[in-house]
Amino acid sequence: MVWDSALDRAELGEGIESRFTGTVTYYDRPEQPRGWRFWEPARRPMETEVVLDWDALPPVQRIELMTTHDLAKREKQKLELLRSLLTYFHYASKETRPDVFRSEIERINSAVRETQDRWRTRQLDEPTDVSLRWGDAEEEPGKHHSERV
Repeated sequence: MVWDSALDRAELGEGIESRFTGTVTYYDRPEQPRGWRFWEPARRPMETEVVLDWDALPPVQRIELMTTHDLAKREKQKLELLRSLLTYFHYASKETRPDVFRSEIERINSAVRETQDRWRTRQLDEPTDVSLRWGDAEEEPGKHHSERV
């Protein structure tokens, strides 16, 4: 049964619940038509309380599997980016007015900072150390967060 998506959870962060409680109802036998073995008592419903809790699961590191086609496509995109940067540099370097030249430099520096920030944020969103997400898990192994004192 799929009841949640790790990808959606990564996008939404703390915006969605991580603990779901419910009841599973089941019977001791299949339903029979009325009159079938009338001497047997009616089937009884049984219930079990359940909890689905994302916090009980340790963080998982995922491997991105790429085919040679995917790798070639990524390299083609890198070349396209480089070609665009070189074309931009070719035309921007012909500028003779110092104020326009300075604004182009600032625009490039701003784009660099934005890209660095986006990359750093992505790195922080994917912790590789269990202690980053689980705090003092090493000190209390085997205990659920609700059992800790």
